[in-house]
Amino acid sequence: MNEHGAQILSKHWGFGPVSGSNLNEIGVTAAHWHVEVAETPDVDLSNNVLALSIKPCRTTRFISGGYKSMSLQNGGVGLLAAGPMGRWTYDSPQEVIHIYIPQSLITRVAAQSSKGCIEPILREGINLADPFLTVVLNQAQRAMGEGYESALYISSFSESLAHHLIRYHSNAHSIVWPRRQGVLAAWQQRRVIEFLQARICDEPTLSQIAEQVGLSAFHFARAFKISTGVSPYRYLIQLRIIKARWLLENSDFPISEISARVGYDDPSYFARLFRREVGVTPAAYRRERRR
Repeated sequence: MNEHGAQILSKHWGFGPVSGSNLNEIGVTAAHWHVEVAETPDVDLSNNVLALSIKPCRTTRFISGGYKSMSLQNGGVGLLAAGPMGRWTYDSPQEVIHIYIPQSLITRVAAQSSKGCIEPILREGINLADPFLTVVLNQAQRAMGEGYESALYISSFSESLAHHLIRYHSNAHSIVWPRRQGVLAAWQQRRVIEFLQARICDEPTLSQIAEQVGLSAFHFARAFKISTGVSPYRYLIQLRIIKARWLLENSDFPISEISARVGYDDPSYFARLFRREVGVTPAAYRRERRR
């Protein structure tokens, strides 16, 4: 098994992240770092690195015989291409969120999205003005904090992130991307819904769902949202909440059992999600419906 970005950095830096997340089966991972040292050594990574600075600081990057000094802003987004990271020095402790994106994912998504696409190489940058990347990094930080990772959400997140990076932050940005604005056919919607209902306790990935109707993950996600108004991840949550409400109203199962029956091993996470979606906790919902 190949080591992911945070594991490799830990070996070279001599300390580990505060928290981490194995985001999905295709190798996208995340880590939350507190960098208390004044310098981190050069490390050669096979992953691209997307970074969110949480604390501002002055830093200097030494790479390829040269160096560049810069200010990392609070909330600033950085992108490093796969390869040598360089040696970095800091004038104060740094806190940062990393997402590690395998180059193999970038290559695959480019090939699926546009025929004849060149091998994409991401363009590096610091303090990028890109709201989409800021949202993605904040979502990764929240996922690590909540301790729950949905395979469907993360696979959707990974495909969309890869597509965005290729289109706006790579040497392939000028290629002509096919426009596929069509909705799913009725049989495709029916097959997907039946698949999700049958797998409601599982964690299907976006690719597994897309395979049911013969589409790539990225184009399926777009067509599904055009057809239903919500993402596949949101649709699965809705199905789970509908089933949870029915079980709370019509069974005597403990809430921990209901949580497991709708695909959530952590009852605390299920309770938070239910309250966010319905407006009350599962226990309060059951009491109200049984008066």
